[in-house]
Amino acid sequence: MRNRIFLVTLGGALTTFASIASPDTLTIPNTFVAGEPAKAADVNANFTAVAIAVNSSAQDIVTLQSSVKNNPAGPQGPAGPQGSQGNTGPTGAQGLLGATGPMGPAGTAGAVGPAGAHGPTGPVGATGTTGAQGLQGLTGATGPMGSAGTAGATGPAGTQGLAGATGATGPAGARGPAGTSGNGCAVTPQPSQVALLQWRSCIVPVGSGPPTIAFDGTHLWVVNYGDNSLTELDTAGNVVGTFGSGASPGTSPWGIAFDGIHLWVTNGNGGSGSVTELDTAGNVVGTFGVGAGPVAIAFDGTHIWVVNGNSNNVMAFDTAGNVVGTFGLGAHPWGIAFDGTNLWVVNEQSNTVMKLDTAGNVLGTFGVGAGPLGVAYDGAHIWVTNSLSNNVTELDTAGNVLGTFGVGAGPWGIASDGSHIWVANNGSNNVTELDMAGNVVATFGVGTLPRGIAFDGSHIWVTNFGSNSVERL
Repeated sequence: MRNRIFLVTLGGALTTFASIASPDTLTIPNTFVAGEPAKAADVNANFTAVAIAVNSSAQDIVTLQSSVKNNPAGPQGPAGPQGSQGNTGPTGAQGLLGATGPMGPAGTAGAVGPAGAHGPTGPVGATGTTGAQGLQGLTGATGPMGSAGTAGATGPAGTQGLAGATGATGPAGARGPAGTSGNGCAVTPQPSQVALLQWRSCIVPVGSGPPTIAFDGTHLWVVNYGDNSLTELDTAGNVVGTFGSGASPGTSPWGIAFDGIHLWVTNGNGGSGSVTELDTAGNVVGTFGVGAGPVAIAFDGTHIWVVNGNSNNVMAFDTAGNVVGTFGLGAHPWGIAFDGTNLWVVNEQSNTVMKLDTAGNVLGTFGVGAGPLGVAYDGAHIWVTNSLSNNVTELDTAGNVLGTFGVGAGPWGIASDGSHIWVANNGSNNVTELDMAGNVVATFGVGTLPRGIAFDGSHIWVTNFGSNSVERL
């Protein structure tokens, strides 16, 4: 047992020694066999070898130590890798309590808590002293007027005051009826008139170049193209007034219509134009721009319609002079008439008549003769004068042609008296009377270049463009 323990200790020493001795200076027999008891001879041999090695190396060790002392230290090697973290040690004992730190800033205010229950009503306090009177408030709105009281008795008449200053002279009164030698139609026809079938007529001089005429229910109004004026006549043929003289109604007036209150006259035939509104005293109410070459004009009970011959359109105005709309027509439109429901416009260079509703929509276009200029409504049918065909065309209100009837040369203006159709023949200086079937009843000679024609409820009136006159038939 002792030998085994020694060997273990010796083995450890041998191992340690071997780690520091050079392999060529130490040889250990190592004759031990694993699992068998060690022999004394073997042990002695091994110890002998060790003793020899140790004795021989002792001097070497001393020399090595002396050498190490004399040699400078070598450079430090790089740090080795960090070892793994050791296990956490046990918690140490709690240290002494530190001094109290300064107070931190105040935190944000918390949400307001719910209101507490309402406490019981306290006793009524003593009445305070009366405060100073406040400022007076603003005056309230005036209340509605009360009903009128009964009239008091009439007081006695006062003394007459002094006479006032003489007032301004009033306007001249209307012209009285024509005398036996005046220019009215009470004049006895001359023999030359009877010979020319003008025995029924009365001729009244007017302005220069009258192309159209209109009746306002009381008086007749004649447009004078050549001197930019209007002539007003009563139904006896007396001149009531002349208006314009270059300033009113406008330049180159042509067409005329009555809206029940005022007269409307187109100006500027052949160029850019306007329409002038006048009251029945001849005063200008307003002037409004239209298209180029305005000629004919009509009233439909609500709107004024102006035909612009050079613009190939028609414009609608309200009675305040505002433009309601502008609507396209055919080539060089000329005459216009209203049948109580729709408007009819003739297109001179298209040889047509167009039917429009009062909103300006075209309801139809219908062929007529050559060069249509005038159009009229007889209460049932539409009649159109064809200036280059020397005839008139009759249509129903659906646009169907009912007939074509010959008249004089260059028929221009046309009107109905409710029983007959009257046509002014510009080329033959006469007027043709037709019955409603289109038969010629009579032909009457008139002045030069008759163009405009109107009915006053009793008589037919014709304007003589070349004679500067109007004529009553």
